[in-house]
This record gives sequence, structure tokens and C-alpha cells, in this order.
Amino acid sequence: MKTHYIKCSLWLVAALLSTLAAKAQTSVSGKTAYAGTYNSYDRIHGENGKQVETIQANLDDKVYKMELVNDKITELYVDGVKIPAADWDKYSDAIAAIREQIRKNRIQALRNQEQAKKNQEQAVRNQQQDQKN
Repeated sequence: MKTHYIKCSLWLVAALLSTLAAKAQTSVSGKTAYAGTYNSYDRIHGENGKQVETIQANLDDKVYKMELVNDKITELYVDGVKIPAADWDKYSDAIAAIREQIRKNRIQALRNQEQAKKNQEQAVRNQQQDQKN
């Protein structure tokens, strides 16, 4: 019975770790910024010594996609339509809500990572105890 718990624990840890490592791949269409997909994501990478963040999120039945360079918005799309910089203020509430949700998601991801580490340590202890038994 204990081996069943150990196996399930290890499987759960592996599943959690694999979701952290997974990356979404989307093809880019010339017509829309969001390439026909409605998945939310936040991708951060370095480019020419700058931090580039690409965010796509669903909010109030609209798809927002934005690119930030060093934490400043450089592009904004709403439902696939590029919004001129002069009109970004109209979307400030939505942008703020999306960025707050991303902040909360990052905090939760860190908690999940810590819990996965604890689960893995516990699985090792369970396995050691099982060998003793």
C-alpha cells in the first residue's frame, strides 16, 4: 500500500515539474497578433541586452497582447488589432489588471515550486522508510 503512495507522489512531482518546464509554441499569422489562440501566457527573454516580455491574456471577452521592453510597453494589440501608442491610456485599467494577475501567478508559481520540492523530499523519505519496513 505504501509503495502505491510513493509511486503516486513521485508521479505527481514529475507532473508538476513537467508543467513548469513546458513551453507553448504558436505560429504567427500575418492577420492577427494572437494567431487564433486564446491561451494566456507571459514569456520573458533577453534580447540585445534588454529584458523583453511578451504577454497575452484574456480579459472581458477580449484578447490582449503586449510586448514590454525593460518593463515599458512597446506594442499593444486588442483582439488582433494593433493599438497606437496614443490610445494606450484607454486600456490602462485592463493592462493594470493583467499585470497584477501575472504578479500573483508568479508568486503562486514560486509556492508551487517550493511545495514540489517538499513533496519530492517527502517521497524520498517515504521510500527510505518503505525499505526499512
